[in-house]
Amino acid sequence: MIFAGNSYSGSTYLDAYGNTTGTLAKVSGAPFSLSYTPTAMVVRSGNGYLYVAGTNGNIYSYVLSSAGVPSSGTAQYTQNYSQVDLAISPDGNWLFSVDSSTSTSPELYVYSFGTSGALSLTAAIPLTDSTGYTIVPKQIRVSPDNTYVAVAMGSGGVEVFPFTTSSGTLGNPNYVNTQSSADGDNAITWDGSHNLYIARSTNATTYSVLVYAAASNTVTTSVPSTYLTGTSPSALAFSSGYGYLYAANKGDSTISIFSQSSGALTSVGTVNAPSSVSSLTLDKSTSYLVASGYNSSAGLEVFLIGSSGGLTLQSTTESTGTSTSIAPALAATH
Repeated sequence: MIFAGNSYSGSTYLDAYGNTTGTLAKVSGAPFSLSYTPTAMVVRSGNGYLYVAGTNGNIYSYVLSSAGVPSSGTAQYTQNYSQVDLAISPDGNWLFSVDSSTSTSPELYVYSFGTSGALSLTAAIPLTDSTGYTIVPKQIRVSPDNTYVAVAMGSGGVEVFPFTTSSGTLGNPNYVNTQSSADGDNAITWDGSHNLYIARSTNATTYSVLVYAAASNTVTTSVPSTYLTGTSPSALAFSSGYGYLYAANKGDSTISIFSQSSGALTSVGTVNAPSSVSSLTLDKSTSYLVASGYNSSAGLEVFLIGSSGGLTLQSTTESTGTSTSIAPALAATH
């Protein structure tokens, strides 16, 4: 199942699709009207629950039927500010969120899961950086083995926390700094070997993916470490097995494709994508990459991932982000 927020039906709607050989078909009752504007969403492993963050500061849980139909939402936790991203640890034991505050210290929140999908706040950690540049939270990603949590913070760079999943505790952070206040780290992802990939805009003139290695609770630069993308990369996603990395370039509506080996990237090519593409996710089969942007007729596109990492467009739907002030959130069962 694929879930999309900020859809053509309106900014307060949630769309849900089944995927059959690259063609998305809406589930019964979709789109679903919400009482808020969704800003981020994630499915818990086991596919029983969908969690959605809203501009009202709430995080909602939805029970998913076997057909992918969400129940009426239950407000699980309320923060003072809109939550801009959600992530669940790969072992399914913890949920993370970051808020949108820039007037006070933005925070990283850690929640445990209770019965019926309930959330309990276990930690609220102020985000910091070592440069003095403005922190603008963008994304959270947990390493596949649950040992690191990284937060992309715009011009504030990336803050990387060692993580102990048995207790849900975060250790002292390390930092990947930007070089100026005009830089922005807007998207991140991990491979299976503790390599961290960062989509960076440098002075709004150079756009690239940087690769760093995390080991023994430190973060160091891999060599070589910088790979050029299209304009304003805003989302990153790996293929199954981490063999290929995809960068969604919001500024020129393309997806850059790289092969990956031991943290080193090699450009494979570029394909056209939805207008101002800014969200990527793999479907459950891992055979397809779903991309969302801002276009009322072709905003959600499904690509078949080829044996050499190439992308072939399979289908286009009407569901899309239409309000550019709100990211078109995507989530998939897995």
